[in-house]
Amino acid sequence: MAIPTVVENVYRGLTDEQIRKHCPSVFAEDKYTDCSGKYTVIPTGDILTRLRQEGFTVVTAMQARSSNKEKFAHTNHLLRLRRISDLGRDITTKIEVPEVIINNSTDRSRAWQFFLGFCRSFCLNGLVVGDPAGTMRLYHRGGEDTVARVVEGSLRIIGESDKHLAVLQDMKRFHLSEQEQILFIKQAMKFRFGTDEEGKEAKKKQSVPYDPKSILVSVRFQDDAPTVNNIMNRAQEKLVKGARVQDTFGSWHKLQAIRDVRKNLSVNRAIWNLATASLEVKKLGGNLLDAKELFTH
Repeated sequence: MAIPTVVENVYRGLTDEQIRKHCPSVFAEDKYTDCSGKYTVIPTGDILTRLRQEGFTVVTAMQARSSNKEKFAHTNHLLRLRRISDLGRDITTKIEVPEVIINNSTDRSRAWQFFLGFCRSFCLNGLVVGDPAGTMRLYHRGGEDTVARVVEGSLRIIGESDKHLAVLQDMKRFHLSEQEQILFIKQAMKFRFGTDEEGKEAKKKQSVPYDPKSILVSVRFQDDAPTVNNIMNRAQEKLVKGARVQDTFGSWHKLQAIRDVRKNLSVNRAIWNLATASLEVKKLGGNLLDAKELFTH
């Protein structure tokens, strides 16, 4: 599986030099040789220049590696940007910081994709909103207005943040029972281990029987309350970022971070969607144990 290089700085943001060192495909100015004549490259670096003019800066960059040295300069990459005024970790007034997430490549493997995300100041969890209203896609077909459309779309996406911050606040109001928490984690584990990055059934099944209760363990007091929001963050932090967890026999294992850009996005968004669906069930006074449609795939 492709292993991305990752660089992050939520305090000052990243310079072009730092991004180029770890994720050179961000600055690719031409397409991979295998692409057709209709495929048009708009360098991600050009987009960054415009977004910086709008007050954004990159705080996280990751890129997939490739055994093909020529293709490595064009491969899949992901950037998380936030407004310069949101740099730092203010755990008193800015617990969740909105971010624009850009996913692109110049090897025809990805269209331009843009997502709304949130970085949680307590733990630097990078959530990705699964709601279509917080996403945008553009294909590599060129056009003089492409850069302008990308900037406009990014501003529109960040403009959706208040609506989704309200969803997060609602998630903090509703609690899950112990059985509901385990059910939630089991479903989140299916996202991580039961499907590949395209959502198809994984060829390699989970080899270690990880204990859902181990993934549920809170690692900071801010996550102790069994709210929908906290259970979502516990799942995201351990299943996406990796952690030491136990199996069902009591042995400890190092669960590795997801090292594939596509998989990182797909699992992250799936956990968000599971949390929002769980929230709707709880708002109606329901029980997740009775919401079989949420846990059948």
